[in-house]
Amino acid sequence: MWNPLARLSGVLWLEITGVFFGLFALSASVGAWRLRGEWHGSPVNPAGHTHLLMTIAVALLFAYFCATSFLRARRRSRQT
Repeated sequence: MWNPLARLSGVLWLEITGVFFGLFALSASVGAWRLRGEWHGSPVNPAGHTHLLMTIAVALLFAYFCATSFLRARRRSRQT
């Protein structure tokens, strides 16, 4: 009786964390979209280019965490 409940709670936890990572990735992607004009650095704001690249890196990192969390949940739900 304990094993199915433990598996279900583990899968649910991975899916919930995947959703939160997805929300963070979406938020960082929106931030990167707003900063897309900073791709070409200007003498007025040389740090804008770096800020854009860091925002893209954060978005990619959280998208990776989101995808792997859902993949781990799927793998755990199929275990016997």
